[in-house]
Amino acid sequence: MYSRILILILAVAASPLHPQDSAEELVAAIQSRMNETNTLSADFIQIKHLNVMKHDLVIKGEVALDKKGRMAWRVLSPVRYTCIITGNRLEQWDEDSDQVITLHTDRNPALKMLATSMHGYFSGNFEAMKKEFDIHRGENRTLFLTPRRESIAGQFIRSITFVPAEDFSHIRQVRFVESNSDTTEITFQNVKLNQVLPESKWQAKPR
Repeated sequence: MYSRILILILAVAASPLHPQDSAEELVAAIQSRMNETNTLSADFIQIKHLNVMKHDLVIKGEVALDKKGRMAWRVLSPVRYTCIITGNRLEQWDEDSDQVITLHTDRNPALKMLATSMHGYFSGNFEAMKKEFDIHRGENRTLFLTPRRESIAGQFIRSITFVPAEDFSHIRQVRFVESNSDTTEITFQNVKLNQVLPESKWQAKPR
């Protein structure tokens, strides 16, 4: 379940930076512009490499987020699956069972960390991320996150890399390296910012 939920990504906007700017300056620039983004929707392609398999697993779907802290992650192929996070409430639906399962993050420290991180990314509150991750600057203005020693995230994540779009209007790609060295790479396309999102976006079960 965590591997499905651990695809929490969001758009960021930042002004151009000098190549020598530090991770702190990059984070500060992103935070200063995040308040301008109220909603985001995008298509995604997720490529998951499992060390025990010869072929990569390719997953396609769509994501939506808003500044209220809501996130909708829908997998459309090869299976259909939905994860909706609203505050401390997480709903899951999958096509096989056709049932909606509701979980409360307050009762699960790992889920709470993931939900809090998601809201922190989208709102530009990187202070929330710093409680769980050390943030470094990588090549080409990327952000490289590694879990702190005491972090719950360290139980299943080795690192997260965020690759911004050329104009810094959104995150173009995110890459997770799990504790067992499996990798997940997610590329976002057709990103739309600050558009009105229908309430149906936040419903777990398709109509």
